[in-house]
Amino acid sequence: MPVSLRLEGVRRCIRSVGHVVGRLYVLNQGETLFDSLHRIQGRCDSPFTLRGVEQARQAGAWMAERGLCFDHVYASASGRSRETLSYALPGAVFEHRVELCDGCYGSYEGLPQDVMAPIPYGSFYVPFGGESWDAFSGRVLHDLDVLLSRPGHDCVLAACDSGVAYMLRVELGVEECDYRGRFGPCTILELECGREGGWTLRSISHPVSFARHMNR
Repeated sequence: MPVSLRLEGVRRCIRSVGHVVGRLYVLNQGETLFDSLHRIQGRCDSPFTLRGVEQARQAGAWMAERGLCFDHVYASASGRSRETLSYALPGAVFEHRVELCDGCYGSYEGLPQDVMAPIPYGSFYVPFGGESWDAFSGRVLHDLDVLLSRPGHDCVLAACDSGVAYMLRVELGVEECDYRGRFGPCTILELECGREGGWTLRSISHPVSFARHMNR
């Protein structure tokens, strides 16, 4: 799996608020107990594992190595995303956003992952008290547009739940063969929002792979 994959040609316009310009880094969460047990984890939370702590620290080291400096930092309201951020950027001041949370899977929360519907899952979870794919993706994408439209938001970091990273991959039209692997813990997506609106996915990076390589 490559450490960083450039995706200059991947582009898809999504609803946007005004003509915004900015760069967004989406930091996927570190491993939790439910992740290690292969359990569905949308709106429910589970404790960080020691591996998750190390993954988040590796992501922080990766960003520092590249001199990334963020003018604003956000996290989903879930404990796992906020904990990821606290280990990746200790002491960082950030705002938590309910709108950036993973989708709700209703009574499927906590069940084995192999019973999940394939993404995009349409309205599959709605009869079970969950959220539709359109409601989930629309909520997150709209909030990202709102954040990037704020003054002084030229380089933004958002720590998000793993479902958000998968959703962005689908909504941006990135096929699995385009990134030669699956999203892992603390994967970082670099996106750019142009003057005409719409998002461009510039790269997918894997700090955990980077750390393993550096320690050889």
